[in-house]
Amino acid sequence: MAAPSSRETWRGPPSATASWRVERSSFVGRADSIQQLQEYLEDGARLLTILGAPGLGKTRLLRRLGGMLADEGASVCFCDLTAATTLSGLLGVVARELGVPLTSGATDDDESIQLGRALAARGPSVLLLDNFEQVVAHAEATVGRWLPMAPLAILVVTSRETLKLDEEVCFELQPLALAEGVRLFEDRARLVRPDLVLAGEERQAVVRIVEKLEGIPLAIELAAARVVILLPSEIDARLGSPLGLLRMRRRGAPERHLALERAIDGSFDLLTPWEKAAFAQASIFRGGFSLEAAEAVLDLTPYPGAPPVLDVLEALCQKSLVRRYLPPGKSSRTRFGLFESLRVYADGKLEEGSRREAEARHGRHFVEAAETWAQMASGSAYTVGLERLSLESSNILQIVHRHAEEPALTFRAALALDALLARVGPLQTRLSVLEQVSAGEQTATPAQVLRYLRIRAEAEWMSYRFPEARLDLERALALAQQEGDPRAETATLVALGDLSVYQTDAQTLGVHYRQADAVARRHGDRAAQAEVLSGPDDEELDAVEVQALVEELKDARSRAIALRSLTIRRMVRGRLERSLEAAEMARVAARSTGDPMLEATMASLALMLDLFLGRTQDARELAEASDRLRAMGGGFSHEVALFHLAGFFHGRGELEKVREILDELVSVFASRDYPSARWMLAAYRGALDAEEGRLELAEARFAEACSDAKAEMHPTAYVKIHLLEGFLDLARAHRCAADGRHEEARAHRVAACRRLASLGELLVGVTRLGALTVAPALERAIAAYDAGVFASCPSTPQGGRGSERAPSTPEPDLELDANGRWFRLRKGKRVSLHRRHVMSGILARLAERHATAPGQPSTVAELVEAGWPGERILPSAAANRLHNAVAVLRGLGLRGALCTRDGGYLLDPDIVVHRHHDPPPAKG
Repeated sequence: MAAPSSRETWRGPPSATASWRVERSSFVGRADSIQQLQEYLEDGARLLTILGAPGLGKTRLLRRLGGMLADEGASVCFCDLTAATTLSGLLGVVARELGVPLTSGATDDDESIQLGRALAARGPSVLLLDNFEQVVAHAEATVGRWLPMAPLAILVVTSRETLKLDEEVCFELQPLALAEGVRLFEDRARLVRPDLVLAGEERQAVVRIVEKLEGIPLAIELAAARVVILLPSEIDARLGSPLGLLRMRRRGAPERHLALERAIDGSFDLLTPWEKAAFAQASIFRGGFSLEAAEAVLDLTPYPGAPPVLDVLEALCQKSLVRRYLPPGKSSRTRFGLFESLRVYADGKLEEGSRREAEARHGRHFVEAAETWAQMASGSAYTVGLERLSLESSNILQIVHRHAEEPALTFRAALALDALLARVGPLQTRLSVLEQVSAGEQTATPAQVLRYLRIRAEAEWMSYRFPEARLDLERALALAQQEGDPRAETATLVALGDLSVYQTDAQTLGVHYRQADAVARRHGDRAAQAEVLSGPDDEELDAVEVQALVEELKDARSRAIALRSLTIRRMVRGRLERSLEAAEMARVAARSTGDPMLEATMASLALMLDLFLGRTQDARELAEASDRLRAMGGGFSHEVALFHLAGFFHGRGELEKVREILDELVSVFASRDYPSARWMLAAYRGALDAEEGRLELAEARFAEACSDAKAEMHPTAYVKIHLLEGFLDLARAHRCAADGRHEEARAHRVAACRRLASLGELLVGVTRLGALTVAPALERAIAAYDAGVFASCPSTPQGGRGSERAPSTPEPDLELDANGRWFRLRKGKRVSLHRRHVMSGILARLAERHATAPGQPSTVAELVEAGWPGERILPSAAANRLHNAVAVLRGLGLRGALCTRDGGYLLDPDIVVHRHHDPPPAKG
């Protein structure tokens, strides 16, 4: 008889009173899994196996599915095989649950046939077999026999290992999604502590807990049980050893669920000796591993009967202790990995001697492989090399962190990994890794030390640690001279010259470039001359000479770096047209390096010059380059791009855009020890306050910017602040003129003009760039003052912009639904947000604040809660999401009405907003 293809054939009363259906707590998530299992059954599956690692919630899912089938009228029988370890035990449990008295004295084979007949007699029915992995060896003698004997029966099994039967359909259960895991934690936490309030940092701690526990439901439930005595933030801090924390004592809980460790014990105990050894040794890996790595690291020679590593890995995958997956990427190959809870458990099974030997094999394998990949990354195969380094970065980092007693190995690992970190960041990790391995210099070759000092100097420079970068470059220069390496000597002198530009060291400015050219010419080394790209005495080369020298550099990265240096040199000399020429050449070279950080840096330089030369009026490409640099860890190039953007928009008078950029820079520098940037940002914000008529607030900002520590200020910051104070001069002039003090007003205006006139005395080196980003804005502001349109609101220092503006018309500037489902600007076309729930929530909150406290911005946290209610997001990710959502709203038509102020957002306090509480008319 054919199997039923639809559940419409169910017969018999629902099993509503079965004890296995009693829910001890609410069922959270898994809607997609339930749907997939139902679809398998609809398609005619008769043996459905739910596979998964310990703690993933297979039993709970099975009970849920069985209950739903029972509610549809199915005859459902649930069999808990936890205590069954033999064929006889398995048959006894199934017989008891089916209500079948087994024949006394019958063999196991006879009893299995008897149960198959009993199952057939039930007609259409469902048999649920939970925890089958303990008796999987008897699958053929039971399930394999019952399927043909009872063609109307469906068997759903949970197991950590497949049954290997022909009719088996396997469903591999995955961890919970982040949102589901957070809901599960909060639900279980309130069971043991009903008064618990999860908000702010504690809610973020819950997100981190779920991420660390990789969405494994049992681990999350056990962690949540700890809120009886610990806050989520305290649990998060203790999760370095999850198995020690994830235990509970709860009456009625299954024994295997009292601790995550016991849940894994059941699987571990069923392994062969060599499988146990391979599982324990696999704990050495981080972030997954390849088959080649497993064969190099896993040592099964103590077990003469052990099969090859590939076969052992396959067995561990089939038993849900090791997972296999395909990572993203064009050249992806199968990878293996352990959930963190399983990895910690496996690590606990590794004896100290075996651990040291496994770590030694792991270190040798990955350092040798990483050096090969790093070499590939510097040549034509850079894409493959970078991809392999990226895949194995966690394993290589583990060598850096682990092998303190082997400085030579960690040093080599760090140098190889830098081929990746220098390109994609994050910058903070790059610098940290290089600093950790400094002891390895003692065992390294001179060439390795030279490279190390130069790349560490680059990372320090990008982190504004200019003095440390100079010391490293001076050491590298001495070593290059000692080794007689003209290429290294020349490149180091050029790097020192570039650094002098950014340190604005007038005494050494240009000296290093001349020395570099002299070294290259003395050795007759054209490639070394190409590192400098200048003539004797730092003379400028023409385009033909530059191109000829650049072609001497066969490596695209070397070309791009040399051209970057030339770009900077020309900029500080004020030769912007020639600088743009070099920047465009550098940008082309950077595109072929496989170095996204270098490419974004050169794009940023070229696009900034495009803007300041007036070649383009569109800053979107520069903003995109800045976003790419942010994603790679930020650092010097990212912040420079942001300051350039701020200067461009300031020169155009687009003050809201300037505020958005300044808000981002404030958050960037909040945790960075670079006071010049903080003073400069205070001055920028003061200039905007002055231009918008908030004189008292502007004066307070400039008091902060011009503190007693001004002597320590970076020269570029000094020049920018000097110019930005011109906005304060104009605001004072405007206030004096409004009060009838015209002589004082003229004096303040003259002071602003003198700031521009004094630029010639102030510009040294890179300070020219600082002037370029501010001077156009001050010129515009002086023109606005002379035209009588500067500082439109001198009498409203706390916010609004209305005292000198014409009274608003009683007609609404902005209409919207009270729930934010639509809006209409100045009687224009209605814009629907019906399907944009995030945007509508944010807009509704902004409108509510406008009605109750116009001029007061809503904070990022308030708007994130309005757009993504109940969702727990890390602060940096939340701010980024909100920034994108606001950009969409502005793009839909609210650009002039949705403002940024003091780190938050608000609707312009001067516009008239009308909120509709009834559905709007059909026509817009």
